[in-house]
Amino acid sequence: MARIERNDALIMVFPIWWWSFPAMAKGWIDRVFNKDWAYGTGSLKLKRALLIGLSASGAPTYAKRGYDTAIETQQVVGIMNYCGIPDARFHYLHHSTNGGPRPAEMIDEARDLGREFAAGLA
Repeated sequence: MARIERNDALIMVFPIWWWSFPAMAKGWIDRVFNKDWAYGTGSLKLKRALLIGLSASGAPTYAKRGYDTAIETQQVVGIMNYCGIPDARFHYLHHSTNGGPRPAEMIDEARDLGREFAAGLA
């Protein structure tokens, strides 16, 4: 909690497992973002959050049944906004398990997202 309180923004990069955070990441949120600290009468003062989800498939797979919107709503509205973080954004990095040039491309994309976020644009 002290580490979070020293900052005004949070960036989380994670693989999407079963349309959500991996269990360890969700468990961390469940243990750290406690009632009366992160929500309720909480004191969480983060102003911004950027969530970057690594997806093994492409955007059409997530859009087909509205999973893209459901995941974003659950994580941005259901967790970040609920905990009082007013400016929370979600970005996908699709095809994360592709070989070839994709890993390097994802690093570049993540770097660009981080820079935009730091500049207040993401």
